[in-house]
Amino acid sequence: MIDTGYLYIVPLVVGIVVLTLKLLLSQNIGRKRVLNSEWGNLFYNLSAVAPFKWFIESDDRDIKVLKTNHLIKEAGMTNVMNYQSMTAMQLSLLFGGVIAFGMINIMIEPLVGIFSFLLNLDSESILSNAGALNLVRIFTAIIFITPGLFIKPYLKRKAKKNELAFIKDLPLLQLFISLMLRSDRTINEVLYVLSTTKSTYKSTFQRAYLIYLREPDECFDYLEETFDGTKILETVYTLRDYSEYEKEESIRTLENNQDEIEEFTKLAKKKMEAGNNVMATISMGFPFIAILLLAAGPLAYWGLEMIVTTL
Repeated sequence: MIDTGYLYIVPLVVGIVVLTLKLLLSQNIGRKRVLNSEWGNLFYNLSAVAPFKWFIESDDRDIKVLKTNHLIKEAGMTNVMNYQSMTAMQLSLLFGGVIAFGMINIMIEPLVGIFSFLLNLDSESILSNAGALNLVRIFTAIIFITPGLFIKPYLKRKAKKNELAFIKDLPLLQLFISLMLRSDRTINEVLYVLSTTKSTYKSTFQRAYLIYLREPDECFDYLEETFDGTKILETVYTLRDYSEYEKEESIRTLENNQDEIEEFTKLAKKKMEAGNNVMATISMGFPFIAILLLAAGPLAYWGLEMIVTTL
């Protein structure tokens, strides 16, 4: 027999869906194309209408907006999303997850009957176990509601990978610059060759060279910003002041910095590998955690039930 105790959720879910659709359709959803992704542009335009705009910071200089856009930039996703589109996507997944959870919660008993038939299980024993049903509801909530919470962690992990990809060839870049200066190349020639050489840093030096032709100081400001937080920043300082010191002294400074850059790169690789090992260990532990939860679920529910009945 189907428990009708949760049927009150039906009009609630339907009402929320209808009101949300009416609210969206009653507004003028823009057709701006600020990104190179159809989905990104869709969520960007949705971010300007209710109910999404209620949760989105409108000030582009707000620290939250700046941090999110910086994270998206580090993840290399600026062509497909920004703060507005990412927030609208998170909200859409959360809203959709809540509605899906409500619908599954309503239909949980018929669904148990279907899966019991397919897997040749006793549906009556499952439906009579309130603890098992509540555990199913908990897992359903996790499945449908948590995807919206994983967007930012995904961007952080992608940003870490991009950071490693960016710094792993720094020793080669440092060696290349030192050898070119030792062969009597000018700073102009060094930047030009780096802008035409196929490498991780080609696009960076393409822009740097064009800036250098217009204003050398701005070029080194750009390189300082790009390589901020890396040991090769010392090389940028040396290149900026190259004309003020003896050639041999500058080259000696670059060569002395080679070992520090190699050590910095090795440590970064070790940290990334350690993080990957931790994630692999956690993922291997998921089946065991699931078994523990399945075993502890009915016991926890029984304990809560005992507490409620004694109050």
